[in-house]
Amino acid sequence: MNEIEHADALDWLAQQPRGEARAIVFDPPYSRHSPMRGREDGAAGSVSAPFSFMHRVMGLCAEVVQPKGIVIIICDWELLPDIRYIASVSGLREHSHLAWIRRRPGGGGLFGGRATRS
Repeated sequence: MNEIEHADALDWLAQQPRGEARAIVFDPPYSRHSPMRGREDGAAGSVSAPFSFMHRVMGLCAEVVQPKGIVIIICDWELLPDIRYIASVSGLREHSHLAWIRRRPGGGGLFGGRATRS
């Protein structure tokens, strides 16, 4: 059955049958420049709490996704080394990544919007 569900990641993943999901999209609540605030931010906004949360979620993703299934992880591109490491110790293997860089004044942008003329 094809379904899209919006739910708390830890609760939803814990209820799913193992090895049956074709794809999981995980958009963790964390940015290097805008620290998250909430139940997972730890005491005084510690960095280890969000990483611990991401490790728990990615571990569950690894259990729920079927062999050769995909887990799409959306994050700040500067977090790629951290996300890559957390994924690797959670049972996931990086295959590829895509960077979308917003166009900034004075700089170019990867996959930025472009006006074309005929």
